[in-house]
Amino acid sequence: MAIAAALVLGACMTPPPAPGQPRSEVLRAWGPPSGQYDLGQGAQRLEYATGPFGKSTWMVDLDAAGRVTGARQVLTESDAALVQRAFRRAGWAARVTPQVANWSIDVTDNSFAEFWAERPGQLRSTAKRKAAKIDLKTEIFDYFEAAAWDAYADVYADSWKPHEGSLDFLRAMAEEKGRAGALRLGIATLEGRAVAAQLWTVSHGRAIIHKLAHRQDVAELSPGTILSKVMFEHVIDRDRVNLIDFGTGDDRYKADWMGTRVMRMRVELYNLRSPRGVFGASKAWVRSLAARSTSG
Repeated sequence: MAIAAALVLGACMTPPPAPGQPRSEVLRAWGPPSGQYDLGQGAQRLEYATGPFGKSTWMVDLDAAGRVTGARQVLTESDAALVQRAFRRAGWAARVTPQVANWSIDVTDNSFAEFWAERPGQLRSTAKRKAAKIDLKTEIFDYFEAAAWDAYADVYADSWKPHEGSLDFLRAMAEEKGRAGALRLGIATLEGRAVAAQLWTVSHGRAIIHKLAHRQDVAELSPGTILSKVMFEHVIDRDRVNLIDFGTGDDRYKADWMGTRVMRMRVELYNLRSPRGVFGASKAWVRSLAARSTSG
């Protein structure tokens, strides 16, 4: 038997439960757990797993009185290595490879001024200088507006961004999030023309940056940087989010805005006692040799 799973090493949408917090508050903030385990003598463990393509799995331990004794994010690089060692000791072939990076920043109890003061000086200087040179108008829509969406689509089509997925799917998502009040669609216009656009959502204390783009012919004016500053200020000071997630991708500019880089790991497990497992392990070994020869 062969098993392949993508593990994401990341943070949760809300701050982890604090020691002493009652079970009722955990359930209210986090919802129903994906699993519950008896630890003996009345103690329990609640599992909050987001599945193979999620970004965290938290284990929350409760004592017999139903109060939190500890909480731990278990999808870490060290945990992936632990899984690998455990299965190898059991006679399996196990392979761990990095897949894609995720950038995020914890802004719990921070103001935008505090967040902005911690950003690199070059970024702050660029935003200030460029904003002083151009009369850029910005607007953030927390509801779906057809004209705003058309502006977003037009900017994206005229940007440096490659085609990424279905625009119809993104529009359907924006409409749904708009009805729920979770949409944050930012549009920046210069002389009446949309030149930068960003698609964010906000839910359960977490802001996710889904898409951002600017027109190539105004890149030197940095409209995307100016719009980003406005968007960050909005979600930090008005929405009071705890976490801002820049999604997957290791673009260099993300490091200027974010504070934590984590890696999605792929864990491949092959049972060497079965023909399918041996075959899968052999294929994985050949792939790794081919990859090394290509990169070398």
